[in-house]
Amino acid sequence: MNFIYKKEFIFYLLGKFLFSLRKFKIHRKILKEGFYLKKINFEGISIYFYTNFKENPNSTKKNIILLHGFLDSPFTFRKVLSFFKTDYNVFILELPGHGSSKMPYIRELWQVSSLARFLYRFIFEYLQISQPIFLTHSLGGFLVFHILRYAKKRKEYPKKFNCILFAIAPGILKFKKNLREKNLRLFFPATIQDIDKLLESLFLYNPPDIPIFIKYFLLKEWNHTGIQYLAKNTLEIEEEVFFTQKSLKNHPMPKKTILIWGTQDRIVHLHYGKKLKKLIHNSKLILIPNAGHIPHSENYEVFIESIQCELNKIKN
Repeated sequence: MNFIYKKEFIFYLLGKFLFSLRKFKIHRKILKEGFYLKKINFEGISIYFYTNFKENPNSTKKNIILLHGFLDSPFTFRKVLSFFKTDYNVFILELPGHGSSKMPYIRELWQVSSLARFLYRFIFEYLQISQPIFLTHSLGGFLVFHILRYAKKRKEYPKKFNCILFAIAPGILKFKKNLREKNLRLFFPATIQDIDKLLESLFLYNPPDIPIFIKYFLLKEWNHTGIQYLAKNTLEIEEEVFFTQKSLKNHPMPKKTILIWGTQDRIVHLHYGKKLKKLIHNSKLILIPNAGHIPHSENYEVFIESIQCELNKIKN
């Protein structure tokens, strides 16, 4: 092992330790908020999720399921959890293939449709939730539309399964080629500088100050074999994975969809949100000022204020 590789390996190990420590601290804060971490082995995959109840959910409360985005974790919602924990049964899922929810490196598993089918069966069959409220970020909202497609194939939509969707900047529509290629480069960083570019694109102001050692760890973590499989599988069948304006019009829809967009989103631009508002039946578009692709973190108080009215309608 030459000096450069040895140095990078040491930085990676140190980054792995520091990243684990950071995760543990956030995890402890979530537990102090009154949440519990659970691990379930379902269909051969160990899936981790947080709930705000220890044993069984409260049958008098509605169920809200939080789904994070690509390369992210349940921690993305940590600033808004306190607003949901009293009035709802909260389930914050870690998507298979992310963090501790490991999936085997079998290429056929790493597809959007496979993830959606797994999530549907986990939610509908294991959790026994048939009318959830979803709060999703980016990829999470995209998966909900594939979940509804699968529910329809099983002849369980809409009578047995449907949802209300709060979707933060879901990349549902197929992007134009230049934006698709730009985002592909962003989300598969090859250097430390690429990680900096990704963070700068995600956050409008003040991207998180991540130590360089953690960046070395993330460089490997965000490019593991499974993530590479997911990208290759998606690119091979883009027409099946992404929606067009025509295909979305005939697609099964949530009972109600609240689209939420940071006004300066540089990953999924606002004009995509405006298009979705026109295409998705019974939908509403809420704009969060002074925010990019992660408004629930960057401007979380305004985010909650902005969706409170819609939440109250559901609660009542």
